[in-house]
Amino acid sequence: MKPKTLIAIIVFLLVAAGIVFYFLSRAGRGGITTTGTTGSLPSSTTQTFPSGGSGQGGSVGSSTTGGNAASSTFGIVSNDPTLDYFVDAKNSTTLIEPNGSIETVANGTTTILSSTTIPNIVSASFSYDGKKILVNSVGSTAVQTSVFDIATKSWLQLVPGMKSPVWSPSGYQIAYLNPGNLGTETISLETITATSAKTAPLQTLSMEDSSLQWPNKNTLVITDRPSAFATEAALSFDIGAKTVAPLVVDYPGLESVWTGPSPMTGLVFSGNAGYQGGSLLLENSTGSPETLTFTTLPTKCAFHNDVATTTQTIAASSTKPRASSATSAASTTLITLVTTTTTLNLYCAVPRDQNTFGVARLPDEYDQKMFFTSDDFYRVGILSGTLSPIFSDPARTLDATDLKVFNGILFFVNRYDQKLYAIKLANS
Repeated sequence: MKPKTLIAIIVFLLVAAGIVFYFLSRAGRGGITTTGTTGSLPSSTTQTFPSGGSGQGGSVGSSTTGGNAASSTFGIVSNDPTLDYFVDAKNSTTLIEPNGSIETVANGTTTILSSTTIPNIVSASFSYDGKKILVNSVGSTAVQTSVFDIATKSWLQLVPGMKSPVWSPSGYQIAYLNPGNLGTETISLETITATSAKTAPLQTLSMEDSSLQWPNKNTLVITDRPSAFATEAALSFDIGAKTVAPLVVDYPGLESVWTGPSPMTGLVFSGNAGYQGGSLLLENSTGSPETLTFTTLPTKCAFHNDVATTTQTIAASSTKPRASSATSAASTTLITLVTTTTTLNLYCAVPRDQNTFGVARLPDEYDQKMFFTSDDFYRVGILSGTLSPIFSDPARTLDATDLKVFNGILFFVNRYDQKLYAIKLANS
C-alpha cells in the first residue's frame, strides 16, 4: 500500500472516531434537544394570554388576535434586529441594530437617527437617561469606542483600546479596562461632554480577561470571563477609596449581575460538578446566599425597583367655638394620605425545559448558541421571596435576553430572531 493511501485511511478513521465520540458523549449527557419537564416553578395555567405563533404580535398596549389580554399584553416593538435599547417615559423606544444603525419607534412609526454602518460591534449600551449610546467595535488595528449623542445626532470618538466599557448609573462617565503587561489591567474613567472626553486612570490591578459592571455611583464590580471549566470571582472596587473587596470567589462557571447601594444584591449563577447545569443564588454581604428554585442565567434576568402608590382618605375631627355662644361645634376634615413604596424585584426568563438546561455546560454552550431555550417569565420578590408567573404561552418560542423594565412593561430581545418584544405587566 502506498504511504499516501495509508495516511489518508488513518486520517479518515480518526475523523470518523471523533464524530462518533462526540455524538455518544452528548447522548450520555441527555442531549441538548430533548424535551424534559419543568422544575419546581409555580403554575401559570390560570393565566390567559394572547395566542399566536412565534414571532407574531401586536404593538405594546394593544392585544393580539385571540386569547384574553386582561392579565398581560404581548407584542413586538420593532421588527428590526436589536442589539440594545432604551424606552423613555412616553414609551418611545430607541434602539441600535447589530450593524450600528440607530432608530426610534414611537406610536408605530420608525425614525432613523443614524444610518452609519459600524462593522464588528462588540457591545453597545445606553447612558442612564437614554440620551447617549456607547458603541465598542473591533477596528482594523484596535478596539474602537464611540459615543452617539441622540440630541445632536453626532458621534464622538474616544481613545482606542477600551475594554469592557460601561456607563455610570447616574452620569456621563464611562469606566473601562486598559490591558497592560504581565497580566495587569488599569481601571480608568472617561468623562463625556458635548464635544470632548477626559480620561482619568484609577488603579492598576493584577488581572486579565475581566469585565466591568457599574451597579451604583461609588462601586464597580470586576468579574472574570465565565466558563464551566474554570472557577471565577466577582470583586467590588470602591471608586473613591480605590480598594478591592471580594463579593464571591471560587465559583465554577460564575456569571453574575449586581444592583443597589451597599450592601449590593447579586444574582449569581454557579456551575455544578461535572460541568453540567448549575444553580442560581441571590447573594448579599449581610447574610448567607439564597438558592432559587429554578435555574436560568443572569443574562436572562433583570433587577428592577417597582414603585407602588397607595392613597388613603381619613376623617379628622376638630372642635371650633360657636360665634354666638360659649358652646363648641365639631367639624370633620378629610385628609388624603399618599404613600409610595419601592420594592426590589427580579424579572427572569426561565427555560421551560429545566432538565435539558440542567445537563448543558453553562454558560459556555448557551453563549456559543449551541442550543436555544423556550422561556416562561417570572417575577421574584427579593425581600418577600415570592415567585409569581408573568407570562407563559406554549405557542410562542421565546429565548429572552437583555431584559429591562420601563413604565410597567417588560422588554426583551428574542435570540431566535433578534427582535425586540414587550410584555405589559399586570396591574401596571
